[in-house]
Amino acid sequence: MIVTQTRAWLGSSLVLLGMTLFGACKTEEKLPKLGEQIAGPVDVATSPSGNYFYALNSDYERRFNEGSIMVIDPETATPTKINTIPIPRLGRSLDVAQNLLLVTFDAEGDEVMRRIDIWDLKNETAPTLAASWSIECSPVNGILAPSQPYFAVTCLNGDLFMGHLDRNNLAASTLDRVRSYGYAHRALYFYENGTNVQLFGFPSDLDIPDADDYPATDKQSYDLATDKMIDGADEVPDLLQDTPQARRRPGNGYPYQMFIYNVTSEEAASPTDPEIGTARFRYLETGTYAKPNQVNKEMRFIYYTLRDLDGTPTSGEGTVDVDSRIYRTNFWMAKRGPNDPSEVFYLSQRGNAYGSTSNNVLRVEVNPTALNSGTAKFSEMFQVQRVYGFSNDRDSVARYPGAFAVTEIDGEPMLLVNHFRDLINFRDAPFYSISRKFLNPPFSLEQAASFDSTAFEASFYQLAVSKSGKLLTCSFYGQSLYLFDVRPRTSMKDQTPIRIE
Repeated sequence: MIVTQTRAWLGSSLVLLGMTLFGACKTEEKLPKLGEQIAGPVDVATSPSGNYFYALNSDYERRFNEGSIMVIDPETATPTKINTIPIPRLGRSLDVAQNLLLVTFDAEGDEVMRRIDIWDLKNETAPTLAASWSIECSPVNGILAPSQPYFAVTCLNGDLFMGHLDRNNLAASTLDRVRSYGYAHRALYFYENGTNVQLFGFPSDLDIPDADDYPATDKQSYDLATDKMIDGADEVPDLLQDTPQARRRPGNGYPYQMFIYNVTSEEAASPTDPEIGTARFRYLETGTYAKPNQVNKEMRFIYYTLRDLDGTPTSGEGTVDVDSRIYRTNFWMAKRGPNDPSEVFYLSQRGNAYGSTSNNVLRVEVNPTALNSGTAKFSEMFQVQRVYGFSNDRDSVARYPGAFAVTEIDGEPMLLVNHFRDLINFRDAPFYSISRKFLNPPFSLEQAASFDSTAFEASFYQLAVSKSGKLLTCSFYGQSLYLFDVRPRTSMKDQTPIRIE
């Protein structure tokens, strides 16, 4: 598949919101301009200075002829919409880093191409479009590296695109399809160890959450030379490879596998484009159990043990012995805290049932030596610790952690979590809340406090936090935004957020 650069707006026909398809007949009707109105807000982000918010209006209901990027000043007495920039409809995600804004879009109706934008934030209140590309799959997320000249986009079908930023001429930046991992990976994290950069991607169940953690036995390994199973664990569940039929279906394991893509080494191994004088990232196919290749080595099964306040395995985890593991799935976001080294990041996981012990936020620490060995086990590369999701954090059974922020306000490190069931199928379900938890160790002893939207009749989706302690979330169904005060001395439960519409 070829990635083409374009600056053309995408046309209007059917309404497609990548996680779910909405069909409608083509129409020539004339729709009004969006202007300063809010329509289907699907993501929010904080400006580089921390002073402003960006809101992405998708207009998924097709009430207008466009979407928008809205710039909001939260510090005025009434939050001010200081700029509104028309863009195509069906925006999907926002990410801010390196004074840039990365925006992804889905396609409308039977349009093939989806759009990826880079916006320059030299003037935070007036972003300017710097580069744009078209791709042929529905994006689920896009992120910028913290400091190195890279960005990445993942798609619903498992495709991964890697971008290289040309900081001297952003319009000359490149975007290439590099992998097809076979499953959506929304939770993305750039691990920068000096100039060596690796991208982690964690699997995500993006519709009604039905993928669940998978307890399985791993006592044997598949031996390629003899085409038989032999004694000895290899981190792959035995049931996924112990018969020829199972080995022909490697996709059964995709929901439980993360990828580790070495950006630096892959760029070095990729061919140089003579027109621009730099490498274009190469594409490699995924192998199988019977014919593994480099891409298979990049895919690792995820497993760890959740522990309660006293350090014992959580009820339902059981006693995890050397032959048993619980393989994990359905992650939403990966994010680094403001004062954490690159080796430390946080990861939200979503269980598929009310009482699932898998509804958590996790602190993950990378072991660089094990990671770079190429042969280390997941448990050797990553140390996983639960920081949110203990029984005393659940003031309601309906907790599905999605977007979150790790920040520090007035000297207090804190975690802010947005809970929702799913984007499309539970419009009227009371599963929305914003929770705050202070992160001074020990993490497990501080009880979370939440603002539950059930009585408020609002839906919350995604969040962003300003440096002064304002939190913005979007009500996808309510065609509005909500502004909270999350400073340490304010009450989460008792405040009434400001509605922006």
